[in-house]
Amino acid sequence: MNSKLCVAVLLVLGSLESGWAQPPEIQKNYIQPLLRDFDVNGVNRQALVFLPKSTLKNPSAVVFCFHGSGGTIQKAAKQFSLQKHWGEAIVVYPAGMSITMRGMEKSGWVLEMDEQGKNRELAFNDEILFVLRREAKVDEQRIIAAGHSNGGFLNYFLWKNRSDLFAAIAPCACFARNDLNGLTAKPVFHTAGRTDPLVPLSKQLETFQKVKEINASQEGRPGKRQGVRIFPSATGALTVLYVHPGGHGYPEEAGPMIVRFFKDINKD
Repeated sequence: MNSKLCVAVLLVLGSLESGWAQPPEIQKNYIQPLLRDFDVNGVNRQALVFLPKSTLKNPSAVVFCFHGSGGTIQKAAKQFSLQKHWGEAIVVYPAGMSITMRGMEKSGWVLEMDEQGKNRELAFNDEILFVLRREAKVDEQRIIAAGHSNGGFLNYFLWKNRSDLFAAIAPCACFARNDLNGLTAKPVFHTAGRTDPLVPLSKQLETFQKVKEINASQEGRPGKRQGVRIFPSATGALTVLYVHPGGHGYPEEAGPMIVRFFKDINKD
């Protein structure tokens, strides 16, 4: 699809936009933030997609940002705010479907394979990328994921099941529910709350220790921000832990921090 036609198609899709006002810098950098529909094996799924104008000419990184259980894509876009801090990247906020958690039905992510060895979130992810590759220039070496809580659990699930696709992950307030044995090294920025009442810090640190082993991490050093510890690696899989003083919520400062992390490892 040529650039002019691509723009025309995207503007037509503007009727699906989310409806919340965008700051001037978002309007300047992006063609339009759109609430997009995706047909995933006959099931309608949605995602808020920030497609930068620059991607019509230059290959762009793709960042998937997965909300926590009970979350929405509009709330996630405000929490992560990656579109504000990385205007050259394609930023995607997929919408979860209903899951049962703690006896309640909430929006969220399925973290295991079904009886046929399939997973609806993997299929959703694949379909989004299929569409983006038709409409924009995707940098295949810079497809990355971030997630909070249930969305962070999904980050580790993606590492397990799409390791050859994702270049890095940045999970928050979670641990790995799946077995990480046998995974290839990958840059990871893990954010945890010291007083998290839902996902104890000790449980998160167990997963982070396993991540360091996979990445062959060297001795850590403190970062510039309090609570950050950086673990270099001869494999190139930089590993970072940020422990903030708060609880289970996604900290406001985490968005720009993980953008810097993604840019550093990908030399944007």
